[in-house]
Amino acid sequence: SSGINAEYGETYLKFDDIIDDGTKWVKETLRMVSARFVSAVSSSSFTARQDITKEMLAQRLSSVLSIVNRQNEYIIQLEMQAQQLKSELIINQGNIIDLRKDLQLTDLKTSVVTSVKNEVKSYSKAVKRLSSSSALYEDFI
Repeated sequence: SSGINAEYGETYLKFDDIIDDGTKWVKETLRMVSARFVSAVSSSSFTARQDITKEMLAQRLSSVLSIVNRQNEYIIQLEMQAQQLKSELIINQGNIIDLRKDLQLTDLKTSVVTSVKNEVKSYSKAVKRLSSSSALYEDFI
């Protein structure tokens, strides 16, 4: 069965349903030709048996066509999702790079501001010392 992809408004196939249908078809077909493994089945496995009618083969063929078609649609969906995820990944990587640049700029700005503040304080202290030395000198004279 299929469901609705709410984000995109599309129908989508469920992996478990596709697997279950395929597994069921293989088991039924192996049972039909009295084989235990797919590798043991050939075209003569079907034609050599009198109890397998054209109608039975037509039904098997029709059902497998539907299964293969849904598998194909599922593969296409997976490819589209993979492409979408790749695009989102590229966008997210770009966002991370931008955020890192912003963080580096913020760190640099903080460092420069701190450095300038320290230099201004140091300069202010030197000016105060020089001013107090000049005042003492003037008082001395």
